[in-house]
Amino acid sequence: MSSQEFDVPWEKIFQRYIVTLLSIGPYGADLFLYLDFKQRIHNIIHQSRPPDPFVHEIKQHDIEMEDLSIPLAADVKEIDTILSEYQPFFTDQSGDVPIPVPLHWCTPKVKVLVDTLRECSESSFQGIIFVEQRQVASCLAKILPQIPELQGLIRCAELVGHGGQNSGNMQARGMGLARQQDVVQSFRDKEINLRQFLDFAVALHFTDSSDSCRDICS
Repeated sequence: MSSQEFDVPWEKIFQRYIVTLLSIGPYGADLFLYLDFKQRIHNIIHQSRPPDPFVHEIKQHDIEMEDLSIPLAADVKEIDTILSEYQPFFTDQSGDVPIPVPLHWCTPKVKVLVDTLRECSESSFQGIIFVEQRQVASCLAKILPQIPELQGLIRCAELVGHGGQNSGNMQARGMGLARQQDVVQSFRDKEINLRQFLDFAVALHFTDSSDSCRDICS
């Protein structure tokens, strides 16, 4: 299958992978790749099916119909199978990282962050981490609670801008307003105690004087 058929921006993915690798380490970078391709394969499979209103109309009239799905290319099936084999290493049923993430899978920067979080951890602790790219925020939010040294201490979520909503990659699209508001409210209600921001402008937009928190820059 050609890259045009699969619609994969290889150069952008490689750049994001390198940024994630240098920011949070090899496991985080691999997690980014897994989530990115899982979403792309999901989109391809979804687009191969007939629209739901069309199927509903056919069934309403009791018309027999053959499977109208567009056959998936062999490469797509193969990639989907490979991703399924790696799922136990990256996501559970709820989308969380299912395995412990030891610090030797992380960068020195993350190790310093973990030490800082442990020093600051207390019942009233809340913090903000600033990162360079959306996928770093997303992957870091999934990894931190699974680092053994932080288990039971950190409840976190990413908060990024809207981004390009038409992007085929969920991590590149950013967040919808409703999800952003949910994260902010969870932070104010202390259901989570750590937020990963994409940039300072987003932080200013969603943080006000009612948010008493300790800022941690990463």
